[in-house]
Amino acid sequence: MSGSIAVSEEAGAGRRPRPVPALVGVFLTLLLPVVLRPAAANVMARQEESAASLPAAGQPVRSVTAKWADGSADPVPEAVLRLLSVRPGDGYRPLAVRQSVKQIFSLGRFRDVRVEAVPGPEGGLALVFRLEPLPRIVSVAVRGAPRGLAASVAEAAGFVVGEIFGDPAPGRAAAAGRLRDLGYLDAEAEVRATARGRDTAVEIVVEPGVRARVGSFRVETAPPDLAAEFEAELGVSPGGVWSEADFRERLPRVRQALRERGFLLAALDFAFTREEPGLVHPVLLVETGPEVVLEVLGFPGLGEGARLALWELAERGLTDDAFEGLRQRQVATLVADGYREAEVVVERFASGDRNHLTVRLTATPGSRYLIGEATAAGVPPGLESAAGAALGGLRPGRVFREEEWAAAIGALRRQLLQAGYFRGEVTPVVTPRPDDPTVLDLTAAVRPGAAATIGTIRFEGATRLTDAELAAATPLSPGSPFVAEEVVGARESLEAHFHNRGFLAAVVEVRAPVDAGTHRAEVVFRIRPGDYLTVGEVIIAGLEATRESFLRGRLPFRQGDPLSNEALLEVRQRLVSMGIFRTVEVALLEPEEAVGERNVLIRLQEATRTSVGFGAGYSEREQVRGEVEWSRRNLFGRNHTLSLFARLSVRGNRMIATYRGAESEAGSVPLFLSAYREAQDREGFDFVRTGVGVQLSRRVFGRNLFLRYDFTTNELSNLKIHPNQLDRNFAESLWLSALSASFVEDTRDDPVNPRSGRFGIVDFKWSAAQLGSRAPFVKALGQQFLYFPVGGRVVVAAAWRLGAGWTLGADQPEQLPIIERFFAGGATTLRGFRLDRAGPLDRSGYPLGGNMLALGNLEVRFPIFGGFGGAVFSDHGGVYAVATPLGELDLNHNAGIGLRWATPLGPVRFDYGIRLGDIGGAGRRQWHFTIGHAF
Repeated sequence: MSGSIAVSEEAGAGRRPRPVPALVGVFLTLLLPVVLRPAAANVMARQEESAASLPAAGQPVRSVTAKWADGSADPVPEAVLRLLSVRPGDGYRPLAVRQSVKQIFSLGRFRDVRVEAVPGPEGGLALVFRLEPLPRIVSVAVRGAPRGLAASVAEAAGFVVGEIFGDPAPGRAAAAGRLRDLGYLDAEAEVRATARGRDTAVEIVVEPGVRARVGSFRVETAPPDLAAEFEAELGVSPGGVWSEADFRERLPRVRQALRERGFLLAALDFAFTREEPGLVHPVLLVETGPEVVLEVLGFPGLGEGARLALWELAERGLTDDAFEGLRQRQVATLVADGYREAEVVVERFASGDRNHLTVRLTATPGSRYLIGEATAAGVPPGLESAAGAALGGLRPGRVFREEEWAAAIGALRRQLLQAGYFRGEVTPVVTPRPDDPTVLDLTAAVRPGAAATIGTIRFEGATRLTDAELAAATPLSPGSPFVAEEVVGARESLEAHFHNRGFLAAVVEVRAPVDAGTHRAEVVFRIRPGDYLTVGEVIIAGLEATRESFLRGRLPFRQGDPLSNEALLEVRQRLVSMGIFRTVEVALLEPEEAVGERNVLIRLQEATRTSVGFGAGYSEREQVRGEVEWSRRNLFGRNHTLSLFARLSVRGNRMIATYRGAESEAGSVPLFLSAYREAQDREGFDFVRTGVGVQLSRRVFGRNLFLRYDFTTNELSNLKIHPNQLDRNFAESLWLSALSASFVEDTRDDPVNPRSGRFGIVDFKWSAAQLGSRAPFVKALGQQFLYFPVGGRVVVAAAWRLGAGWTLGADQPEQLPIIERFFAGGATTLRGFRLDRAGPLDRSGYPLGGNMLALGNLEVRFPIFGGFGGAVFSDHGGVYAVATPLGELDLNHNAGIGLRWATPLGPVRFDYGIRLGDIGGAGRRQWHFTIGHAF
């Protein structure tokens, strides 16, 4: 053999076939970028043609190298070289070459891979893999866009720095489409790609044209009194900027307005004309359909539910099926509320002009039934308490509800099955009392049958895994009650066990016949394990800044480990939880030859590393505030983060620099280092706190545990309270060195506006002279916030807060340093008081704080209309100079009402609190305004 034999796989449509025969074939299109698919068909078509020219299998391979197809001398990345399944000294195997090419393509970074097999200088073959990379985007620029829209155009086009540059047509159309949506109706876009070595610089050149404005707007076929309202809802007015995207987005508001007026079948569309350049005349086309009026007779309580059901059904058209569905829902509502014999008739009456449709719902509820007694008969020994618990909710005098009765029967039936009565039956019997047929005695008639137990457990067909290991993987044990559900669950557990031990195709069947004489079940698991598979090469593609060694240390498997479905899922969860990847894909690569390992492909797309966030708000203590945060993630390629945060307000400022380390390989204990400076203007003094801190965190008992050390210097100024109230705390610079621990639990559905769940935190702080602190003390604070949804959108919120502190050392004063004391009063604690005034005051009326805090709050939040809601509340407790037993505290009490307005920043809150009881000459009423709930 002389010369060379070139074999290739090509990616990208429109490439001409090479005249050299191909060696490698089609790869799995589901695992590779769509842009590579056309190549697979070309290679398959040439494969048989080239077979006669291929090197003979078995020839020794003397060398294996990878080079760039353009002749560049740049080294090929090690991540690519590891994917070569052919090694010097191996015998030449075409399937191994195919596998190598497939694995290189799996990186998604190459347009073409050609393999050249040439005679070696000492005999045998020298294999050269020639790589043609796909161009990556190194920069994206937008030229010609209107002011302020360049970023929006670039985002719409979808070209991202670091990603592969493919077909420009979709990006060109999307960029022009974004501008047209914003009113540049004649916008055009062009995408220019400039090669920079192997990479590409993308430039989006746009010609926006003139931005259209509204010439006139009219509404056709809508009621005249609604036309002006629709114009306001849609935000169009003569002379205003025309945006089709905004118009479409606001159409649902018009639809909602029509529904509220009874036009449930209304249909909307719009069109616009252009009579002159830059001027459009939009037209809203309204087909109102008939005005639908709902009448409810016989049972007014159905009104609101029927109205909502009618609205929902109208989405699919008011057909005969829709009205039958409405009838059935109302019957079900009445039956569920104890009206067992309820009947509902739904009638329709159309006006002569077809402009009105009356839907009349006539209910005949009949008698409402109550529960007399609820008992169970025939319950086997040992299950009496379980039967009582199942029927416990059916108390005498309660309304009889079919679903509660059915649920009780189901619960009792499950108790029978759990006890081994596999043929047990429970029959519900409802008996009206002769003297009052509306009172029903309920009887659960139990026929348990014989109880069965598990006799023997056998495993058939298992390989590699011992019977002892398989028995440990199932929850069954001989002698326990025979429960069919548990046997099925054991089969699923056993199958999952095989799937996580390298047998991905394992199938487990179970047989469990019960002997009629002994009532013992012989459980037999028949196992078809399939092939045993291990992890082959772990291919990680898409890394830019992240170090591959760092990532590999966090994988739950290594080469040679048994393949596991659980581990494949876990690796994705771990990588997603890091927060440094935009997309994570994990897949298995099918081999080209029958081998007992599977290569694992992990394809990643890194997220943007730098982020900047802004915020604004208002609180009673800080008043108006603004904040900004800058973060840089994935430092050093090891998922470390540096954040800078600044908050400026009318009454203070705060700046924090935080360095966050990566989680450990086990996924816990990230390290936080922070430096901060805080200044605040308080009622009786100002202070500046400067410090550094170190924090560790981990999950303990399902909760977050934070351990922290802080060293701070605290400087007081602008002192209004008398210095003798400060004792040794009045110093030019007070050093505090403290260890603290916090337990946090958070199950709220929404941290800004919660409707359910709870939030709890327990803090403990120890400032010790041994740590260099000038003020030794201990301090603890526990807080618990609870949220309960009631009915529709009503929420009951409750809170308690209890804190206490003690100074340490016989020579120390009794009170804590003033900056460590507790304060209460204001919009988040006791709303009948001004800020910080619910505690000790000096002679001038300035708050002094105290060593103890005790607070309890209860609030009911309810909707009013739109984004407005209301609240009624009561607050109790206060701050006390020294820690005192709870029974001896003189508590403050207040009640009040509030108004809430939902905004993107959170609920804007107005509260009016009134102090209760004897308060002497103090003010009794207090207004509060802030953003965010009290708790």
